[in-house]
Amino acid sequence: MQARKPLQISSELVKCHSWNFIPYVNDWMIQKLMYEFASLIAPNLWASVDEIVSDVVIAPDNVKWDFAFPCFKRAKTLWKNPAQISSEIVSKIQPSNVFSEIISVWPYVNAVLN
Repeated sequence: MQARKPLQISSELVKCHSWNFIPYVNDWMIQKLMYEFASLIAPNLWASVDEIVSDVVIAPDNVKWDFAFPCFKRAKTLWKNPAQISSEIVSKIQPSNVFSEIISVWPYVNAVLN
């Protein structure tokens, strides 16, 4: 099994998110949460977690979710509308103890932390 490469999370990205007000959240925790989110999505796209996590983004402050996965890249390979891919993924995923809600907003699969 190949070791995972650490994600490069820019400090500017973390600063723009509301997590910068929580003193114990660090890059390692954010990376772990991104992998958790990617592990929910990967089986539905027949892809590895590492492939998916490279596309997961931290959502900006002005939206209610915390992580987002854009489906644009997968639309080309699956020959489907990104919104359709997003809604199919969400219909197959159950919220976990980490994420309270997983929602589809047009071409994005979004997750809200508990």
